[in-house]
Amino acid sequence: MPDAADRIQEEGRRPARPLGRAFSRLARAVARRPARVAGIAFAGMVAFGFLFNALVLQVGRHPAPLFAEPAPAKGPVAKTAGETTGAAGAARAPAPPAAVPLPPSDPIAGLIRQSSGSDPLREVLFVQRALTKLGYGPLKPDGVYGPGTRQALERWEKDRGLPPRGEITRKLVQDLAAASGLPAE
Repeated sequence: MPDAADRIQEEGRRPARPLGRAFSRLARAVARRPARVAGIAFAGMVAFGFLFNALVLQVGRHPAPLFAEPAPAKGPVAKTAGETTGAAGAARAPAPPAAVPLPPSDPIAGLIRQSSGSDPLREVLFVQRALTKLGYGPLKPDGVYGPGTRQALERWEKDRGLPPRGEITRKLVQDLAAASGLPAE
């Protein structure tokens, strides 16, 4: 019994090449509708660009994710490098402040605060000094808005009967200045 290749040679045809067929179909499509093929190719490149940007080029978390993570359970908060205490913490040089000292909860409000001319580093320093003076935690005034600062700020808001948001606003700075007696910077 002859196999398929022998039968094709007997009939005088060449064996089918799938890659050749695909290329010839593409060539015919380009010849018939070049604008449509160019549009599809452009849309594919744009989709690839979005995926490449999202998966490769972005190194950090998105400031406004579609699906928010659940809030962490309330409990002891681990100290960051800037909030260490004791002999080991005093021997080390303090770490430089982080590039983004604003609270991460509302990125749009952070952009507005940055563009309004206020210095977020100075606001965080003031809040840390005022909270320390009022007795809300052993905070190291370093200008970095860390978990210790947020926890102390939420406790202060809760004690004042406010909803504990932990966000630094102009009104909050004014209230802290009035309560602590420190001049708002």
